Amino acid sequence: LIKALIRRIDLYLLEPFRNISRSRLAAKKAAEAAIIEEAFVAKVANMCGGFEGLRVLEVGADQKGRNLLRIVNNHKAKEAVGVNLDVKDAVLQENCRVMYGDMRKTNFDDNSFDVLFSTAVFEHIHNFDVALEEMYRIMKPGGILYSNHGPVWSTSYGHHLWTRYGGVSYTYWNVILPPHCHLLMQPEEVMELCLKQGINPEAAKKLTTYIFESEDQNRLMYDDYARIIKASKFEILLMRAYDTELGPKYMTKDFITNLETLRKKFPGYEDFYAEGMTVLLRKPKA
Repeated sequence: LIKALIRRIDLYLLEPFRNISRSRLAAKKAAEAAIIEEAFVAKVANMCGGFEGLRVLEVGADQKGRNLLRIVNNHKAKEAVGVNLDVKDAVLQENCRVMYGDMRKTNFDDNSFDVLFSTAVFEHIHNFDVALEEMYRIMKPGGILYSNHGPVWSTSYGHHLWTRYGGVSYTYWNVILPPHCHLLMQPEEVMELCLKQGINPEAAKKLTTYIFESEDQNRLMYDDYARIIKASKFEILLMRAYDTELGPKYMTKDFITNLETLRKKFPGYEDFYAEGMTVLLRKPKA
């Protein structure tokens, strides 16, 4: 009893120090995230010719508008607006706001923005061609559109697994399934593979349902994006594939066999290994 009481006292006395440690760790992670976010914003700014004095729209902004605030405060944009289906309208400061909105149909006037940019969002937009037309409409002549998006549906982990069950996150980062399983396998086969990884049956069912039925992805392949962008009114300044450090985890000795099988199963499609796409587009000047 005395030992148990001493342990409780020790825990009580140590808890403030644990809280300090947690706070310091959280602050460290926040600082590291801020450096990464600022580097991304600076990269986009440079690729678009800078933000100073311009009206900028972020497609898929977060509720706190972290990128938007950097754009107006650090890069001197005239105004920064963010649109997302998962945010509520909020004014972050006088020239910076986020708003609920569907990029396929907005209330912005024609020729409203100098720059539109987005990251890891285009793969979630259904009727992407319609959204791209809307982006063109609201962009000023000579304006720039930048996006990097992925994983695209045609890549090895294009199922974009990203769900939770029982408080646990299951993503394509921590659940490594066979490459192109969403294109080459049946749901019951994928579920069996999840079970073999020690994932409980209910979670495995949710993961499998997400992979094959989720509406989170638009299911456009790399070649689909290329076709839609080339058919748009935009001038293409840059359009290229990109890979990530995750790719090697999904590379197996069946690379050639899978590639041949995929091309036979999906006639007219060639690229099944580009993990994402970067584009830089310009609306022609009047």
